[in-house]
Amino acid sequence: MASSAADWVTHYASPAGYRTWPCEELVRFCGGRGFRLGDRVLEVGCGNGANLWFLANYVDVVGVDVLQPVLREAASYCADRGCGIETADSWPGHRVWNMDVSLTAADAGRLPFAAGAFDGVVDCMVSQHMPWMAHERVYAGYRRVLKPGGWLWLYHLDNLTVTHRGLQSDAYDWGALALFPSVRLFCLPPSWALKGACEDAGFARLSARGLAVEYENGSVAHYTSIAAEAA
Repeated sequence: MASSAADWVTHYASPAGYRTWPCEELVRFCGGRGFRLGDRVLEVGCGNGANLWFLANYVDVVGVDVLQPVLREAASYCADRGCGIETADSWPGHRVWNMDVSLTAADAGRLPFAAGAFDGVVDCMVSQHMPWMAHERVYAGYRRVLKPGGWLWLYHLDNLTVTHRGLQSDAYDWGALALFPSVRLFCLPPSWALKGACEDAGFARLSARGLAVEYENGSVAHYTSIAAEAA
């Protein structure tokens, strides 16, 4: 069962969905292999904008999300932290230190950008809410908008979460048990399957890191973080 639009608006307005700081694994990636100063980077499913704000410190960043209320939240978050905001609407924003963020309403499976438009793509806990059958197609879309040699950074729940939560399926309606209470569909593939989907979509030089995360409510989930180069 896919999440409804109302689910996502509720999610991003909740303590579980509102990200105060950027994802620690994204910060670690950028401090290592990372993106280069001045790269153009797309964040798919940008949510309330914490990762965008972090990335805007040194790259030209574009955020997309499917819902206008979520994009308005991202615009507010980034503007409050000194980013100039470019959107299709006249949302308030200001510029400090040349930190600019562009926001566009778009679906992850139908990205409205030209081929080779970006040096990097960030998918932070986005495709994990899609059915497994959609993953390779979505990753192929990421590959299309990347320049050759550009990097995809992917952060995705994996099947080891089953061990932590006692679940029995790779796609489970967690309902009230969910780590994120307003979101219902979670896809939990093994890390080798995630790497395989990326390879089939046209990525190479893949590296994967697995880690367990304990949330404030005591829930523990397991993630795979993948860095993959567009072949």
